[in-house]
Amino acid sequence: MYDVLRASYRFHCPAAPDGPLRSVPLSRFRSIERLPGAAHPAVYRVKYRCACGDDHVGLVSHDDLDYRPIGASEVEFTNLLTGQPEPAGMELLEHARLQVQRGNWPWRLYCCREAKLKPVFPSCLSHVAPGESELVGVAMTCPGCGQLSLNVVTHSHLTLSPTDRGSAVADIFRLNRQGKVVEHWDVIQDIPAHSRNGNGMF
Repeated sequence: MYDVLRASYRFHCPAAPDGPLRSVPLSRFRSIERLPGAAHPAVYRVKYRCACGDDHVGLVSHDDLDYRPIGASEVEFTNLLTGQPEPAGMELLEHARLQVQRGNWPWRLYCCREAKLKPVFPSCLSHVAPGESELVGVAMTCPGCGQLSLNVVTHSHLTLSPTDRGSAVADIFRLNRQGKVVEHWDVIQDIPAHSRNGNGMF
């Protein structure tokens, strides 16, 4: 299951052009803008905070931005019947499709006009603004009504004892015009002992 702002993307760092691709979680994005041009494949300009400490700009296709984090993967496994390595991407995509059909959507944010949580894609985000603490402000264009809504989310790692692997916790708040919390949702997931991919919980 993906929590809000948990997806990770890979970009080259201009400060190290010959270096490896750097993993950039969605929470490090600062702005996402669809470029004018062809509808398919659409291309987005992403401004992100790199691990080097600077903000950089990268280009991402619509498919990579919205669908790759859901289940597409280049992971291989050894087929025990044939003894040959085989890609696992299609199986992961099928698993993601079944989860979506059951209503388990990776990202949900609050739509002010419709007054409810709505399933969204990363391309629905226009700005991501980290706060001084773990709070992250997100400007989201609702895919249903098209209205811009502001959300405040948190991301934290909760451990109850030194031997506990912990849990990933995401909190979503709806604020009124006076800045007071009027609704709160959370998502809590135990951190697994072994991950099926190279991405961490954050």
